[in-house]
Amino acid sequence: MTTLQPFPIFTAADANGNPLSGGKLYSYAAGTSTPLDTYTDNTTDSPNLNPVILNAAGQANVWYGDAMYKLVLYDANDVLQWEEDNIGTTSATSTSNGGFGAAEDAESASLVDLGTIASHFANITGTVTINSFGTSASIEAPIYLIKFESALTLTNSASLFLPGSADVLTAQNDRALVEYLGSGAWRVFSYMRADGSPLYVNTIAGALSLTGDISPSQLVANTDDWAPVGFSTASSIRFSTDASRNLTGIAAGTDGRLVVLSNIGSFPLVIKNDATSTAANRFLTPNGLDYSINGGGSAIIQYDATSSRWRVVSATGNPRVGQVIQSVRASTSNVFNVTAIVPFDNTIPQTSEGLQIVTVAITPTSSSNILRVTVSGGGTSNVGGTNVYPMIFRDSNTDASAVGFSTTATTSGFIFGTYLKTDIVAGSTAATTLKFYAGVNTGAQAYFNANNSGGALFGGTSTAEITVEEISA
Repeated sequence: MTTLQPFPIFTAADANGNPLSGGKLYSYAAGTSTPLDTYTDNTTDSPNLNPVILNAAGQANVWYGDAMYKLVLYDANDVLQWEEDNIGTTSATSTSNGGFGAAEDAESASLVDLGTIASHFANITGTVTINSFGTSASIEAPIYLIKFESALTLTNSASLFLPGSADVLTAQNDRALVEYLGSGAWRVFSYMRADGSPLYVNTIAGALSLTGDISPSQLVANTDDWAPVGFSTASSIRFSTDASRNLTGIAAGTDGRLVVLSNIGSFPLVIKNDATSTAANRFLTPNGLDYSINGGGSAIIQYDATSSRWRVVSATGNPRVGQVIQSVRASTSNVFNVTAIVPFDNTIPQTSEGLQIVTVAITPTSSSNILRVTVSGGGTSNVGGTNVYPMIFRDSNTDASAVGFSTTATTSGFIFGTYLKTDIVAGSTAATTLKFYAGVNTGAQAYFNANNSGGALFGGTSTAEITVEEISA
C-alpha cells in the first residue's frame, strides 16, 4: 500500500520562501539512518532516487510506502534545511490524507489549538488572524496538515515560525505542514499555494509579470482600511472613484508585498500620509506629502513590515499633493505711468480701474490643480504717501481675482515696492491668461520702473513681473 504526500507533489522552500531548486530529499526508516525508498507513483514499481533531487520549482513526486519515514532535506549545496521523523503511515495508522486522518474543521481564532482536534488534518475556516496553534499537541506526533478555507493572516512570532520570518496571507485551499516544537512553539516547514505558485519570490530572472488583477467596486467615499474582494491573491488593483476621494490604508499587508494601483477612472484618489486607518494599514508617502493618483495614473506600493506601513515606491503621472507641476513667468522693464484710480471702498476692483503691466499664459494639466500667481514691481510716485494697488485678473474677467496695496515713501523720491500672491483653482485644462494690473488713489501717479519724473531707472534692469505655478491638488 502507498500514500500520497499531503500535497499533489512534494514542495520545499528555503528560509526566505524561495523554491528550493536542486534541493536533496533523503528518506530513511523512521528513527534510523537506514535508507528507505519513496516512489514516483502509487504502483511502487518506480522507486525515487535517494536523495530525490527537486526541480527548479522545489518540487518532486514523492509517494510513501506502507512505512514510517524520517525525511532529511538539504539544499543544492548540501546545507541542512530540516529533518523530520515519524512521517508516513503504517497498518495501525489511518492512511487517508497521507496518514493525517480525516479532515476536522477548526474555526480560525488568535489561538487554534491543533492538539484538541481528533486527527492531524485541520480544515481551518473563517478569516480571523492566527497567532498560535496552542500547547496541547504532542511532540511524539508533532506533524499536522492544515488546509485553509479562506484568506487570513498567519502572524510570524516566537510561537509561530513562518517561512522567511514574515507573516503569511493565506488563500482558499492553500495547504501547510506544521510541526509542534514543544512549549507552545510551532514551525511551518512547508507551505503550498492552491495554484502551485511559490509563497515568496525574492529573485527575478528576465521579464517580471504581476498577475492577479482585480477591479473592485467604485470608491464612493473617503476610505479607511480598504479590503477589496480578491485582494489576498491580487497584484494589481484597477480602481475608480465617483469624485476626488481619500484613501488612508489597505488591510492585510505582508512584508515586501508589491501592489500596483491603477486609476481607470477620471477622478483622483488621494493617498493620505499616515492618517486615520489602523496604524498597520497606513501609507508612508515621499516627504510625508499626500499623494494623488490622477485619472489614468498609477502607483506601486510595497509593504514595509519594519515600519508597519505601505510605502509609495514608484508612480507615473501622479504628482504629490503640493508639488509644483509647471511654472511660467513674464517680466517687463518698460516704464508705466499709472493714473487709474481704484476706489478705496468695499467694491471689487475692475479692469477699468487699473493699468495692465504684464501678462502670462499657462495651460493647466488638471482642472483640480491650483494656480499660484505672484506679482511684484516697484518705482516711484509723484507725491509721498501714494497708495499703489497691485491687482490680478484672469482672462476676460473684469473683476479682480486678488488685490493688495502698498504705500510710497514720504521722502527721498517717494519710492515704493509692491508684491501680491494668490491661489486660484485652475477649473479647466484650457489655456488661461493671468494679468498684473496696478492702480492708485485719487490725485496720485505711480511710475513703474521709473523715477517720479518718468525717467527709466537702472539702465532697463528694473522690472515688474508675474509668475504662475501650477500646484498639484
